[in-house]
Amino acid sequence: QTAVATVVLRPPRTGSLPPSSLQVGVRARSVVDPSECAVEEFRLDVGAFSEIDAWIRPRQLKLRWRRHFKVVLANNGNVPAALALAGLDPNDALRFPRRPPTVDVAPGSVHVARFPVRVRPRLGGTMEPHQLQIHVLDRNRSRGAAVPGNNPVVATLDALAIRHPLLGSWFTRFSSILTVVAVVFSFIIARQDQDQPGQPTPGGAPPVPADVTVAATAPDAVTVSWTDAGGETGVRVFQQDPTAATSTDASGGCAQCSQVGEVTGQVTTFTVDKLTPSTQYCFRLAAVNGEAISALTAPACTTTPTDAAAAAAAAAADAQAAADAAAQQAAADAADATAAAAAATAEANKAVVPDAVTATAGEPGTVVVAWNDASAGKASFDVARDGTSVGQVVPGHSSFVASGLTPGTRVCFQVKAVRADTAPPTQSDYSPVADAACAVPTAPLPPCSPTDVAVEPVENAEGAGLRVSWSMPATAAAGAAGTPSCRMDPATSFEVQEVYARGAEVVLSPKAGDSAATVTQLLSESFHCYSVRSVLAELRSPASGTACGTAPVIVPPTTVPPPTTSPPTPTTTATP
Repeated sequence: QTAVATVVLRPPRTGSLPPSSLQVGVRARSVVDPSECAVEEFRLDVGAFSEIDAWIRPRQLKLRWRRHFKVVLANNGNVPAALALAGLDPNDALRFPRRPPTVDVAPGSVHVARFPVRVRPRLGGTMEPHQLQIHVLDRNRSRGAAVPGNNPVVATLDALAIRHPLLGSWFTRFSSILTVVAVVFSFIIARQDQDQPGQPTPGGAPPVPADVTVAATAPDAVTVSWTDAGGETGVRVFQQDPTAATSTDASGGCAQCSQVGEVTGQVTTFTVDKLTPSTQYCFRLAAVNGEAISALTAPACTTTPTDAAAAAAAAAADAQAAADAAAQQAAADAADATAAAAAATAEANKAVVPDAVTATAGEPGTVVVAWNDASAGKASFDVARDGTSVGQVVPGHSSFVASGLTPGTRVCFQVKAVRADTAPPTQSDYSPVADAACAVPTAPLPPCSPTDVAVEPVENAEGAGLRVSWSMPATAAAGAAGTPSCRMDPATSFEVQEVYARGAEVVLSPKAGDSAATVTQLLSESFHCYSVRSVLAELRSPASGTACGTAPVIVPPTTVPPPTTSPPTPTTTATP
């Protein structure tokens, strides 16, 4: 018989498949007999195609003279793309490169090109927006210079360029602020020069007061006296720091002076009160006539007398202060002693970081962690794996078994001590991570594979069948390191697999302890191959060797028709 099958080939539309001629074969295989197949070969031509995506970043650009737009070009075709960029400004306010930038983009790749835009700069004015377009041209189909009229336009990108003046409104505001600051600063300097105490005023200055004396009139008061020199309308009294009693500033005024009073007319005394007993005070005078001020007099100084009551109170206060200081020092010493004793107790009771931490691979999926207990059995321990706590160990023990680990994955452990018998409870830092505290858990051994697999035909009430039998090895085979390579376990169950040319399929699942199983309901004289593997929990052994057999011929039983009963032949008896 002859049949026609249609095979549709769809090469991927991607840049990773270049234009080419490919040798292709189509194989037809029998599903009944996999060894029967036929192959037909032919050539497949993959054609070229071009696909360009383009976008611009940013779409809006501020410029005072020259800036660049970024044009992203993606070649989704399978042939190289030769492109060019050309600008268009309907208002002719922008300038573009005389020679449009060219870009070559490989198939399946992305390229970012810079497209410059210039504008004629201006010192002032307002912002001006200008719409523009950037054309992406295909140079592979060029008919001359790289301009839109000679090259096909692959993509058109709209953008906005905003021209800013070189000197914006900020310059005007900044200039106004500087002018205001300069005027205010000049005014302050002028007032400081005018108000300087004791500063002589040119022209019409009155004479300087003479015979200035200072006399203490009470422990907290002094009287300043002087001789009237005439020509003044008043006298200003200045108090000056005794340590700077003879100093003046650069302009001849009083340094470290403060005005404490002023008298008018012909008054020649002034009393200063609210002073401190047993303290030196100095004073200087300046005559005033309208706006005119004379030069300062020389400093006149005196010391206020001691106040007896105040002195007695001060002595009592000093004695009390000394007693308070002694009491405070004694309390501080007692507190220091208590703190030292507490620190010593805390040092003796503090938890000590465990040392000599080791990790050893144990049973499959487990690691045994051990350490040196430096607390003499008084501390419990917290075990951490890769920075996360995984268990606690009671006092008196110095090992821990970590289970449920992933075989073949390296894990590291740290241990810290916890003292719950102290008040308050203390705990140490975790032990440092070291190679000795790391281990790789081993994987559990798979069950051992069955051996001596055999297949023999059988007949039963369900029709033709094949009996698959096997046996288990007496001992586990040794691995490369001399250790068992598989696991012998009485709880091992089995899986019987039928082996095909394309793989295997589980057809029977005998329980633990079985050594044979029968596959039934097979076609007469059909050929089958089987293998057996052991199953223990989630683990499975490698498949055993394959054994094959042919199902027996089932002969249908022959139906025997029932015997036919003939009527009896009458018998005649003759009597002589």
